Amino acid sequence: MKMLNRIAVATLVWLFSVIAVFALATSGVRKQVTQVKQDIVSVCHEEKINPNIMLAIASRESDFGLTLDGDWKGDGKNGFGVFQIDRRYHKEFLDNNNWQDTRVSARYAIQLMRSNLKQFGNLNEAIAAYNCGPGNVRKAKRNGKHIDHYTTGKNYSTDVLTRARRIANPS
Repeated sequence: MKMLNRIAVATLVWLFSVIAVFALATSGVRKQVTQVKQDIVSVCHEEKINPNIMLAIASRESDFGLTLDGDWKGDGKNGFGVFQIDRRYHKEFLDNNNWQDTRVSARYAIQLMRSNLKQFGNLNEAIAAYNCGPGNVRKAKRNGKHIDHYTTGKNYSTDVLTRARRIANPS
């Protein structure tokens, strides 16, 4: 009986230590996500744009950095940072800037979105182009396909707009 009590106590001590480690890790993750969101909102205010779309893009691309590996890369090492700036298409930016800094990446992502908005004049198409490139959005339109046809999951702009609405109205 004493042996069972010692095993039970040891098990409880182990369980509580696991819970404590998890709580510490969770609070660290929360702080990271909070900081990433604050950085994005700050840059959006400096750039005089509503932050909801950019927050939604960062959410979709990397879950605010949570889905990235230890060196802040994703998509088979092609996507860099919370906005997943693709090295195959944005090499100059990645080679010459501190892309690990969320504020730097946010400014670049905003530039991309502004360029896409200027090309398309339509938010849905600009968001789709952020993911699959302007040429693929034009090709989808030309071939009578939905603008998300060439995006990841074939729902990128729709999903980002849904996320942006949830961010704006978190009820």
